[in-house]
Amino acid sequence: MQMNGNNMSTSNKKPFYLSHYGALALRIALVLAFYTISRTIFFTFNTGYFIVPEDDANISYLFKVFLGGMRFDLSAIFYINMLYILCCILPFTFRNADLYKKTTGFLFYYLTNIVAFAFDYIDVVYFRFTEKRMTFDIFHFAQVEGGFLRLIPAFLRDYWCLFLLFVVMTALFIWMASRIQARFKSYLVFSWRWFFKNLFYVPLTVGVLLLGIRGGVQGYPITLAMAAQYAKTGNDAFVLNTPFSVITTIFKANVVRPVRYFDDQTLKTIYTPVRQYDTDTAFRNKNVVIVILEGFSAEHSQFFNPKAQTSYMPYIDKLAREGSALPSYANGLRSMEAIPAIISGIPTLMRNEYLTSNYAGNNISGLPAVLKTKGYTSAFFHGGNNGTLKLDSYASLAGFDYYYGANEYGDKKDHDGSWGIYDEPFLQYALQQMDTLHPPFFAALFTLSSHHPYNIPAEYKKTLHDPKQETGILESILYADHSLKKFMEEAEKYSWFNNTLFVFVPDHTSSPTQPFSRLQRYEIFSIYYAPTDSLPTFQIPFSQQIDIMPSVLHLLNYSKPFFSFGNSVFHKHKPFAINYNRETYQFITEQKVFIFDGDTVTASHNRKTRLIKNLLGKEKIPQEDYDFMRAMIQTYNTALIENRLTLKRYDAQ
Repeated sequence: MQMNGNNMSTSNKKPFYLSHYGALALRIALVLAFYTISRTIFFTFNTGYFIVPEDDANISYLFKVFLGGMRFDLSAIFYINMLYILCCILPFTFRNADLYKKTTGFLFYYLTNIVAFAFDYIDVVYFRFTEKRMTFDIFHFAQVEGGFLRLIPAFLRDYWCLFLLFVVMTALFIWMASRIQARFKSYLVFSWRWFFKNLFYVPLTVGVLLLGIRGGVQGYPITLAMAAQYAKTGNDAFVLNTPFSVITTIFKANVVRPVRYFDDQTLKTIYTPVRQYDTDTAFRNKNVVIVILEGFSAEHSQFFNPKAQTSYMPYIDKLAREGSALPSYANGLRSMEAIPAIISGIPTLMRNEYLTSNYAGNNISGLPAVLKTKGYTSAFFHGGNNGTLKLDSYASLAGFDYYYGANEYGDKKDHDGSWGIYDEPFLQYALQQMDTLHPPFFAALFTLSSHHPYNIPAEYKKTLHDPKQETGILESILYADHSLKKFMEEAEKYSWFNNTLFVFVPDHTSSPTQPFSRLQRYEIFSIYYAPTDSLPTFQIPFSQQIDIMPSVLHLLNYSKPFFSFGNSVFHKHKPFAINYNRETYQFITEQKVFIFDGDTVTASHNRKTRLIKNLLGKEKIPQEDYDFMRAMIQTYNTALIENRLTLKRYDAQ
């Protein structure tokens, strides 16, 4: 069969010929090169939005960013070119037919990649309004916000030079890609030898394709939040590309919907996330250590649950008696929901965790960033395998200077065989590393061992065993509590101990040992402990995780405004707590608990009876509570959609 094909003339102006797979690889490499050019253009047009650190060599920093960005570029490229690659590797001779190549090339290579390039160029301008890479919710936003598409002509007029640059680069891409052609013999007759040879390459190519899409061999596919590993805080958008940002948020069911219960002026009179506490005294340069306790429920404490026959956290109970303890509510049921709530004052009021949501690339503040303005160094400690729960990515996003995980610990003999390093040795290691931090310092420690499968060292299985328990969780809590005791006893030997504020708070409740109401599933506690200080009196009867950040800053006499959805427990205000589950919000006040679906209140309960009776229809819902709940949800949703989770961004719009 004679195969003339396209570009097979004897003209001197021949394309650049390669083997079939060589041509495919070169075309993918060409797309990668144009992504790199797009990143350069993105940075050039938005230089003022990125900070190249003065303490790093500019060239080395930019090299790191561009190299890290290629990981996200390749993921997007393999996503977008998946059909083209699959069409090219089919082990049949018709793949070399001129019509087949032109059709698949146009539909699955040129068209798809040019559309992807267009998103990158559009985001050069759109980024200036959101300061984050565009996500798939832009389509929902365009649908909800009338007139959005009518702005396109104005953008083309105002940024005509960028549009012209896109046209030129697109033409260059088409010309260069068209010059890359596979070389074959003038005739090609099907043979089984040829078929099996090419069939062998199919699984290899698919393997490379899948590896590229997931971004490597790590435990989780790469996400928006992982971009923070390659750039300084706030520079995440420089690492990412818009096609990746859009594609990886297409099928996520955790997009918040725009709501408008109140106009902007009325909204701020009801609820605002801007906090500022007046103080007549100077800022207190105390070290701050927040210990986040894996799966510790108020249920297992005799201090917080006097009905408990046994305390499975005796040392925590001791700290509660010696410090200032307050009943609290978790803002979620998962660790990934708790960390941003505790450290950054951001709850997860949507289906999935904030760190896996479409908004993980947003700018956020939090204790590391705020305290850095006062000269603090900061470190996050978690004994889990690096990458677990994306905590290392969050630590970078939140502005921590250092992250210490199982990789940094290094000694595998202390590994629990599942999640990471046992609590006792890792907490001792954390102490040693904390002692190297330049004071004042902020440290967040997240325990590990009381997580399923509840592994504890063999030497403790007899001494911490309770024959009455049916699961291993209680002995693992006993072990974590014991590890914490050893940690605090050793910490007393360090010179910085007496000048440190400690906060102890669970990430969420553990699996209940008895039937729980929805309210009880969120019942935790907060303990504030300062070895040499007398802490002020609590001004509210209960708190929530997002109150930790403002409470710490209040105790330190931080006088400037900052962004947090919570309030200081040492400041008089109307107490509340909020969480989201089963498509509804649970809003907790001093007297009531409301279940709200975003449109109507579906249940109303007395908080003290723990949701036994639904009083909806029997008692009138206080208008003040109803307005406050809706105002907070509107503020939260708008802040996520418009990337307004920092004081600067919130005040700018």
